Amino acid sequence: MANLKLTKKIADAATGTGKLQYIWDSEVNGFGLVITPAGCKSLILNYRNADHRARRKTIGKYGQFTIEQAREIARDLSYRIAKGEDPVEHEGILREQPTFRDVAERFMEEHSAVRNRPATHESNRQKLDSMLLPYFGNMKIRSISHRDVAEFMSKNKHRPTGANRAVGALSSMLSKAELWGYRDRNTNPCFGVEKYPENHRERFLSDEEFAALEAAMQDAERKLTESPYLLAMLRIMMHTGCRPGEAKHLKWEYIDLENKVIRLPKGATKEKRPKTLFVTPFIEQVLRGLKRIEGNPYVVVSEKCPGQPLTCTKKAWDRIKKAAGITTNLHMHDLRHSHASVANSLGYSLPMIGALLGHTQAQTTLRYAHLATDHLRKAAEDISAKIAAAKLPESSLPPAGERAQLRVVK
Repeated sequence: MANLKLTKKIADAATGTGKLQYIWDSEVNGFGLVITPAGCKSLILNYRNADHRARRKTIGKYGQFTIEQAREIARDLSYRIAKGEDPVEHEGILREQPTFRDVAERFMEEHSAVRNRPATHESNRQKLDSMLLPYFGNMKIRSISHRDVAEFMSKNKHRPTGANRAVGALSSMLSKAELWGYRDRNTNPCFGVEKYPENHRERFLSDEEFAALEAAMQDAERKLTESPYLLAMLRIMMHTGCRPGEAKHLKWEYIDLENKVIRLPKGATKEKRPKTLFVTPFIEQVLRGLKRIEGNPYVVVSEKCPGQPLTCTKKAWDRIKKAAGITTNLHMHDLRHSHASVANSLGYSLPMIGALLGHTQAQTTLRYAHLATDHLRKAAEDISAKIAAAKLPESSLPPAGERAQLRVVK
C-alpha cells in the first residue's frame, strides 16, 4: 500500500485478512500500523541504527495510543536515532539490568551480613521485607528515580519514622549499586528527599516503675511464664545501660567474670569501637544463674533456633510491662535512657554518664542534660537560701534607733 498520512479512520477501517499487513505513514519515515492475520493492530517504527542494521521498535498497541500520540513518539525516537541512539538496543540493556530485589539481596549477603552489627543487619532485613521490597522490588535498579523515592515517602506518611529509616537503608543499597556498576556514579535518588520530622521521645522509668518491672520479672520466674534468657536480657539492659541489640547478641566470650567486665568488640557496638560494660554484683548473679547451651555462643539464646540468639522479644516485653502495671508507652530502648537518668540523679557528671554508655561524642550525652534541672534548681535554691539567711553579728549592728533613721535617709 502506498504511503499516506495515517489517520484514525484508516486505522479503524483496517481488519485482519489472514495475512500480515502494513500501513505506512507519509509524515514520519518508518512509522506505521501493523495488522496481524488475526486482526491485532500495533503501532511501530522501522529504522536503521548507526551500524545500518534494521530495527523495529514497537510503540504500543493501537488503542493504548492514538495515532497522533504514536506519531509524536515516533518523531522523538527518530530524533534520538539521528543522534546515534538505538532504542531497541537500549531496551535490551534495560531488560538485562538487575532489579532492586536482586541488588538488595546482594547487599544483604555481601555487605550487611559482613559489615554491619547483627542488630543492624536484622533491622535492614526487616525494613527490606516490610517496606522496600513491596514498593521497589521489581523496579530495575537503574530506573529508580528521585520521584519514586518521594512517592514512597508520601505513601508511608502515616509511619514517618519507619519511612525515614527505610529511605536511609535504601540510600545505602543504591550507593552500593553505584560501586558495583549497576548505576551511574553520583545518581543516588535518595539525596535531597525531604524526610519527616520526628518527635524524639524522652521516657524514663521512675523508682516505682523499676521496682514494678523487677517484681513482674520475679513473678514470671516463679511461674515459669517467660524465658529466663529474656528476663536476663532485660536485667542486663537495666543494670548496664547497653542497647537492646548489644544485649541480644552478647556472647559468653565477651564476659570476664573474674575481672567483672564485659568487653564488647567493635563489631558488636553501634559506635564501631570496643566498649566495656561493668559487671555489678547483681548482674554477676544473673549471669551465673543462666544455663549455657552447648553449641550456642550467645548469652541470650533462642530456645527454638539452635545456635541463634533470642530475637522475638516484643510480645514478652509487652506482657511484662502489663504485669508491672505500666500502661504508658515504654520501649525496650528506654531502659538505657532510664539507666542514664538514675546516674544523673545520683549526681554523676554528663562526661561520666557518656563514658558508661559508650558515647563517642559529648553531644550525644547532652540529651540527658535536662535531667539535671531539678538538681540545679535545688542547688540554686540552697545558695539563695544561704545568702538570704546571712546575718551580721549583733555586736556589729548599730543601735535600734539609728537603724530606724538609716531606713529613711534619701
